[in-house]
Amino acid sequence: MNTRIRATFAVFATTLAPVAFAGGFVDLPNGALGTAAPCLNSVRCNGVNNVAVDPFYIAPGAIQGTATVTVGVGGAATTRTVNVHDFPTQFTLLDSKVTSFSVASAGGPYSGTFFDYVFIDTTTDTLVFGSRLEMIGLSEANDIFRRGFSDYETEVAWTRIYSSSSGNDLRLYSAARSEVGLKGGADPLPGSANYTNDVVDLRSDVNQAERNPFSGLYLIRTDATLANGYSLVADAAAIRQAGEEGQAVLTLNFQAFAPNPIAAIPEPSAYVMLASGLLLIGVHARRRSTSSHPV
Repeated sequence: MNTRIRATFAVFATTLAPVAFAGGFVDLPNGALGTAAPCLNSVRCNGVNNVAVDPFYIAPGAIQGTATVTVGVGGAATTRTVNVHDFPTQFTLLDSKVTSFSVASAGGPYSGTFFDYVFIDTTTDTLVFGSRLEMIGLSEANDIFRRGFSDYETEVAWTRIYSSSSGNDLRLYSAARSEVGLKGGADPLPGSANYTNDVVDLRSDVNQAERNPFSGLYLIRTDATLANGYSLVADAAAIRQAGEEGQAVLTLNFQAFAPNPIAAIPEPSAYVMLASGLLLIGVHARRRSTSSHPV
């Protein structure tokens, strides 16, 4: 190959070479509209169906082994061998909880497994809350809600636990500080009556019948530290089926991990009132002591 052709080929190959994952944690707007992509002029931030440019995507950890999973239902069901990845190396697992569920609904059992994690991010020394879903049969999850974040800033990302040449964990479609699920209307704007910054909505479309039985590991990184701590809280997580394909619309709540609320700091006036009260108590006690010991 002559020099000119070799150089031209090298430029062409470089142009076509896969781009390394370009994502990471994305700041969720808090009390204001986003000022830059992927959240521009919105409270909701949107991902991209291409991990090379998806702003939310973080490369998974090393492959630890393989597993066989079932995708599809009924006569369309097939098995798939997947690689099982470790967590990305920046995360140290602190706690986890697995909740299996099956409840009656108009369209049949609503069933699956919710995986809840708490990590410390060693690059920031802050707490990260992870969510992962497996849905069974015709059950679908369009939103994962995590509650308890009103005192903290939040960033979101996702990574894979399962990967294969024929299909991977389902990506994170979008995220917002909002408790309005898919088909529930527009996300409330900051300052409106229905706006809340306590809830983070992680939106996807996890459905075994649609051959996406597993979500990725969806991550919420906070500015909470180990000193702030975390707890298991009733109804701190929920999943929602929006009825896209005519299923029943339902929301299912779970006990889940959440950062501890920040203790309120008393106003200066409260300290003045406390000091005044203590002074009055002291004066009253002195008077009683004097009156009970006459000279």
